Amino acid sequence: MRLTLDDSIGNHAMHRDSHGLAKSLLQALLQAGVILAEDWHALSDDLRNEFLHCRTKEQLLAQLVHAEVLSSFQASRIEASAAESLVLGNYRIIDRIGAGGMGVVYRGEHRLLRRPVAIKVMQKAQDEDDILLHRFFAETRALARLQHPNIVWALDAGTIQPSNHSNMCTHFLVMEYVLGTNVEQIVTRAPMTVTQACELGYQIAHALDEIHRLNFVHRDIKPSNILVTPEGTAKLLDFGLALHFGKQRLTAPGTLLGTLNYMAPEQVADAASVDIRADIFGLGGVLYYCLTGKMPFPTQGSMVHQVASRLTQKAPEIRTLRPDVAPDLEAVICRMLAVQRDDRYASPRAVIRGLMPFLNMSLDWQSRLPALDAEVDAIPAGNARKPQILLIDDEAPVRDLCKQFFSREGFECHEARDGVDGLKRAAEVSPDLVVLDIEMPRLSGPETLRRLRQETPHENLKIIMMSGGSTPDEMAELLDLGANDFVPKPISRHQLVARVKAALLHKASQDRADLLNRQMLQMNAELEKTLGARHSDLAQARNALVLALAKIVGTRSHESEGHLTRMRLGVRALAQQARKLPRYANDIDDAFLQTPRRYAKWHPTSALGWASSTWPSTLPAATTSISTGPAIPTNLPAKRFRWPHASSPLRIRMTPCVRAARSAQASRMPPRSR
Repeated sequence: MRLTLDDSIGNHAMHRDSHGLAKSLLQALLQAGVILAEDWHALSDDLRNEFLHCRTKEQLLAQLVHAEVLSSFQASRIEASAAESLVLGNYRIIDRIGAGGMGVVYRGEHRLLRRPVAIKVMQKAQDEDDILLHRFFAETRALARLQHPNIVWALDAGTIQPSNHSNMCTHFLVMEYVLGTNVEQIVTRAPMTVTQACELGYQIAHALDEIHRLNFVHRDIKPSNILVTPEGTAKLLDFGLALHFGKQRLTAPGTLLGTLNYMAPEQVADAASVDIRADIFGLGGVLYYCLTGKMPFPTQGSMVHQVASRLTQKAPEIRTLRPDVAPDLEAVICRMLAVQRDDRYASPRAVIRGLMPFLNMSLDWQSRLPALDAEVDAIPAGNARKPQILLIDDEAPVRDLCKQFFSREGFECHEARDGVDGLKRAAEVSPDLVVLDIEMPRLSGPETLRRLRQETPHENLKIIMMSGGSTPDEMAELLDLGANDFVPKPISRHQLVARVKAALLHKASQDRADLLNRQMLQMNAELEKTLGARHSDLAQARNALVLALAKIVGTRSHESEGHLTRMRLGVRALAQQARKLPRYANDIDDAFLQTPRRYAKWHPTSALGWASSTWPSTLPAATTSISTGPAIPTNLPAKRFRWPHASSPLRIRMTPCVRAARSAQASRMPPRSR
């Protein structure tokens, strides 16, 4: 036997121990998932202790609501012993949104992901085979196939089996939670402007186009089934009455389904035989209501009288109540509301083309269209020309609408009607960004994308894809083919302009980086050139030095080998004699005697300073003046003599040291014959 949450809470109420009651009830709520453990642990210790000391269940629930651990709706369900209905599988119900003919819609969240969701709940007996239950499942399957930015998305579905005390099964459909206000509530405050109404109709027409593509008919287009988000996005709800062609129909002939005030005449006659033009009629009624604040076909008299009159009743003129509505716009809405469906627009795409001339970029949705971020608006002013944008789409109204969007942003737009024309235009105008449709004749969007990347030599070209029939996954695959981003149709002004600006900002950053790279390469080349010039100067200086040395060596070419030998011997003899003098005995050693001998062969340079840098510093300068030839003047008498095996004369300045060396040498020389 399974003990339910409501049984547990009921048993807790019988306890008289206040502390035990609060603790047991909190444990039951935590275990069931009505209160999430992370929310409980996020509370302070003092607050948790305060909850545990509540004396009654009512006091505890009030404290939990005040601390925002529970909502008022949750507390009321727990108080009414219906706490088990607050948890549906992985979801918990937080508040009630509204009710309809096929169930109640709640606001909830996924217990693990904490993602807000809308949950439609229908309870039926386990053995009951009800037509409404079949419609409920039909809506679930319809929403599962419809993935469009202007249609609320289905996320999950499930069934909760009955407990021991009930025979009721709980069926639920989980949808995305759209934060917004339905059109009926908006218009109750004040009718919309012409721009707002046309923008709303344009978006819902795109939703109907997706419905029509998948062979569905909504059959309940009315203001309360359309939500408008704070950003101005319209969302179509409630597919409980949707008809799917090719499937078994749940509507018997003659059954009246829908809201009579917005119902097409053929749907009044037979709801099972309608097509997409019935939804176009309903959208025309919504536009009439948005502009005038009144229903196009108000309720009058009995139901029989209303049904009979609706088969032939024409909609009243809009300009009678709204003179500022353009006659052409009134003609579009009147055509949508034509009594005979053959007189209406044949498809939602025709409605889109009809509404496009009345769309305006200056949408005054007040807070519904927030300003773009400053970073996105800051397109660099360094570009001398306006950003060039190429629009490639086979639908002229779409191109015209995009041109309106971009012209107000200061962009220069170019058009191409298909991929082949787009490749030619891209080669001509060198665009900064391409907005490319996927589905086009002659050359598809993906193939055009591939050829733009291969054949167009433009640097950092940005390409944004757009489509009204592709899923987000299919659009994402285009990123691998070279697309930079994608936007769905219907085109949202805010989304398209923001993505285009972001792409242009990225391109500007890449262009600046490329320019900086080129400048750095140029500076590097100039630096290498400068260094090369300096290296050349050094080479020239080195060559000049070599030439100078060569010239010095060349001055010795007249000297014989014997002359150089005599110089070495003479210098050594001079040093040996100086070493015998007591004054220089300690300064002249064997190593010193070898030094002048090695350098004597460079005697032409010794006259310029060799002697002063190699002889000891204590040796008198007079003893270091050795020279050849008569170029060096002398005030002392000089005598000519020859060294052994000498062939040329040597003049030595006659200092005391030199005289001593000469006397020693002369004593060993034989007398010269006269």
